[in-house]
Amino acid sequence: MSDKLLQAQVAFACFIDRIRKSEFGQGSAEYAGVIVVAVILVVALASSASDWGQNMANEIGNRIAKIFSFGG
Repeated sequence: MSDKLLQAQVAFACFIDRIRKSEFGQGSAEYAGVIVVAVILVVALASSASDWGQNMANEIGNRIAKIFSFGG
């Protein structure tokens, strides 16, 4: 009985260890971060150029807010 319990504990510990060390989805998060930084730079440059840039900056900001809002 104790051997089976020990095997179950070891298997569970190995399973938890694999979950903690997993980097599944990390690449997607890094790409999203790079895209956000690039968009911020483009918006900053365009908004300083003209009224058209300011309108574009506002629209992009609204779209980003819509993407990251969880309600809609």
